[in-house]
Amino acid sequence: MSRKEQIDQVATSLFKSRGFAATTMRDLAQELGIEAGSLYSHIKSKEDILQRVCFRMADESAPANTPFPNPPAWLD
Repeated sequence: MSRKEQIDQVATSLFKSRGFAATTMRDLAQELGIEAGSLYSHIKSKEDILQRVCFRMADESAPANTPFPNPPAWLD
C-alpha cells in the first residue's frame, strides 16, 4: 500500500470517528507515525484527502457503466 493510500485509509477512519472538522493534520500524522509537516510531501491539504476519500467511496458504491436511473431530459 502506498503512503497516499495509507493516509486516505487512516483519514477515512478519523473522519468517521471524529468528524472532518475535528480531525487535524497533527492527528492524522500521529496515527500514521510521521511528522505533521511530512504529510504535505504526499498531499496538498486536508480537503484534498476528503475529496479523494469521497470520490473513492462514490466509485465503490456505483459500479462503472451503471445506467443513471430516470435521467433528466437535459441529458438527452
